[in-house]
Amino acid sequence: MTQILLAILLSLPAWHGDVETAEHRAERLGVVAKAITAAAAGDRQLAILLVVQGEAETHYARHIHEGRCGQHPLSPTGECDAGRAVSPWQILQGPWLPRDEWVTLRGAGLGPTTRAARHAARALRHGRHACRQPSPLHGAFSVAARGSCRWSGAAPRVARYRELEARWWQLAKPP
Repeated sequence: MTQILLAILLSLPAWHGDVETAEHRAERLGVVAKAITAAAAGDRQLAILLVVQGEAETHYARHIHEGRCGQHPLSPTGECDAGRAVSPWQILQGPWLPRDEWVTLRGAGLGPTTRAARHAARALRHGRHACRQPSPLHGAFSVAARGSCRWSGAAPRVARYRELEARWWQLAKPP
């Protein structure tokens, strides 16, 4: 699973402000692939949901992954929900996630990235099971991004999910 995820992650367009070598990007996204593999626990659909969520939220921007929101010259105003969100999946601190645990999600190492992926997976999994209309995929993205079962922004993410699912099957074919 990790190798397929890494191939998919490397095929995604890099954030327009990232300046990193191909080797460094592959190493960093390798950490993301390992974290997603751990968080998905064999659930291919959840793994692809995590890839799409991270791409949609941050394009896996290096500075955000490293926990430096708002510190890039090309960072938009209010990036990372004005500093209230961390990780490629933009995890927010709140009653469901105490601050002392939330701060452990910041950083590009395997530990913080895996903890963040697990939190993102929990929200996606909850939405996928709790929100069945118009589809579990819509529900997953809606809950993860907005905390409710209905969100108009889910449709493009579902479409991207379908694209990456097709890519998954191409990569998984035996030679």
